[in-house]
Amino acid sequence: MLSLLSRVSNWYKTYYITGRPTPLITHIVISNICNFDCSFCFLEPEQKKFTLPFDKFSSLIKDLKSLGTYYLYISGGEPLLVKDFDKYLALAKKHIPYVHVVTNGSLLDRDSAEMLAKTGINEVSLSLDAMEQTHNKYRKNSNAFAGVLNAIEMLKRYAPGIKITCGTVIAPWNVSEQKELYDLCRSLKVEQRHQAIQEYPVVIQKQEGKSLITPEFVRDLQEFISSLPSANRDLYLRLQLEYFSHLLDNTDLKHPIFNSPCILPYFYVNILGSGEVGPCYGVKSKLYPGTGYIDPPREYNIFQTSLSEIFNSSDYRKMACDLKNCPECRQYFASCYIRPRLSFPLGAWVKARMGRLG
Repeated sequence: MLSLLSRVSNWYKTYYITGRPTPLITHIVISNICNFDCSFCFLEPEQKKFTLPFDKFSSLIKDLKSLGTYYLYISGGEPLLVKDFDKYLALAKKHIPYVHVVTNGSLLDRDSAEMLAKTGINEVSLSLDAMEQTHNKYRKNSNAFAGVLNAIEMLKRYAPGIKITCGTVIAPWNVSEQKELYDLCRSLKVEQRHQAIQEYPVVIQKQEGKSLITPEFVRDLQEFISSLPSANRDLYLRLQLEYFSHLLDNTDLKHPIFNSPCILPYFYVNILGSGEVGPCYGVKSKLYPGTGYIDPPREYNIFQTSLSEIFNSSDYRKMACDLKNCPECRQYFASCYIRPRLSFPLGAWVKARMGRLG
């Protein structure tokens, strides 16, 4: 805790005195290779496949340490497909205080659970969106649901020191099952984190150009949230109602999270296995095709220069400043930018504790 407070304090000094970004939170998309083909995935099938080489990962982690990263989460694709993944994780944990891996769970057997335990990482998130039939259908894998339940058992048995969470994408096709899924996660004694369906251009294309958001979906979402104990109706869930209502009828987004200047680029960075560096959806990216309102310089790539050089450049600082008024947040409601903005910086946490964000 003291380490986190120290890093937040240093981030504040850096941000307010110099205006220079610091990657307090880092997301590495280590590979876009996956054994699933989920219907709502933002990755396009024809994208060139990439995996971040270990030597480049090693230099990146050292840069992140020197830049003050406290929280690192690694996703894909499917990270457990990466060769020698244990080496990646052990190195990351050696230098970064909190390391979190996101996986679909299908490959998580006893051996991989023991491997994860040996690396010392802090958390594993498993993708679990609905009850068995629906989850398997939209993950396009007949063993997807059973794989998650098995992964939970393996982690509890062979990696008891690792925190287990289930990441749930709430969408029109599964919203009616959310209360049952919530009860299942409670019975399994695992934390559940909800995400909102995001209509990336590639997702709309898969739906033949039709939006997934309907009045019925918003109504069902409201019913689900109302069914939860008041202590579990977190702000992220409640903000989804405002967001989806806005998509339906263009109502104003009133909550400050949607309208106040965005400082996410000053404490968060997204890094692809292809080397691409960017802070959020407001930057044009191979990862989020069709989105973006700022086109970053091509040299924002760790295969061309170090992350430290990128962050210390005047161009990157200018981009972070320009993104303060980026409109892309009104089109996408991703947990990777909403939740950090609710939790960081420290001032947001203090306001939340005082009830000002509720």
